[in-house]
Formats: sequence, C-alpha cells, structure tokens
Amino acid sequence: MAEVIASSKYDVLATLYRVKEFIFDELREEYADLEVTASQSFIIHSLISYGKQNMSDIAKTLGLSNSTVSGIIDKMEKKDIVKRTRDIVDRRVVRVYFTESYYDRIKDRNLTADVVFDELLDDATEEQRVGVIKGIKILSDILKSKGK
Repeated sequence: MAEVIASSKYDVLATLYRVKEFIFDELREEYADLEVTASQSFIIHSLISYGKQNMSDIAKTLGLSNSTVSGIIDKMEKKDIVKRTRDIVDRRVVRVYFTESYYDRIKDRNLTADVVFDELLDDATEEQRVGVIKGIKILSDILKSKGK
C-alpha cells in the first residue's frame, strides 16, 4: 500500500485542493461540447440522477447554499439549459428541470456521476479504491465530530 504523505494539516488541505481541481478539469473536458462550467455540470448530474427537483434539494445534494445554486441556475436558464417553475400549491417551492432542447442534446449520453467517476478511477486497483473511500470517510468523521 502507498505510504501516507500528508504530514501536516496543510498537506491535507493542499491535497484536497489538487483533487478538487483535477475533478473540475475532468468535468470541464467531459462537458466541453455542452458549453457548461464545472459547477453547472454538478447540477446537470443531479438533474440526470434525480430528475426534476426543488432548488433546495439541489442545494442540499451539492452541499451549496440556496443562493449559490440560484446564481448557477440563473446562468443555466440564460443558456436555455434548464427552466424553473413555481409550485402551484406552495409558491415558495421552485422546481428545476431541463429544457426540452437541452434534454434532447444530452439524453443519449451517459453523464451520470457514477459513470464519470468510474472512468476517473478506472486505473485504480480495488485496494486503492477502498483506501480512498476509507480516507474520505475518516476525514468526514473528523469534520463531523468538530460540528462541521
């Protein structure tokens, strides 16, 4: 098994940053022909995986604030990627879904998050994948214990 190289809190932060940048770069490349940003691709993944959703559910799924998601959705609406509608019964609820024209562009592509991340981890051994999952779970548990 590979030697653990994170010797300080800074090393953990720097490694997380590099991983995030690598994932965003891969998503930008995967979605280049669809003319969306990495942040927009996460919303696309969410809509593909779960279908029409409330804005608040998208925010919760992605771990973002409602206002951040709203800003991303604003830009996606201007590009005719998604539409928003208010719930008839509860006007506070805003539902987001693909426009018909954009859905036609992506419906035959396999863009679910599990497929994209499987491709990213194709070269990893089963042991490496298990190690990554264990490490992420440990970090998550540490942050949870701090109330984060």
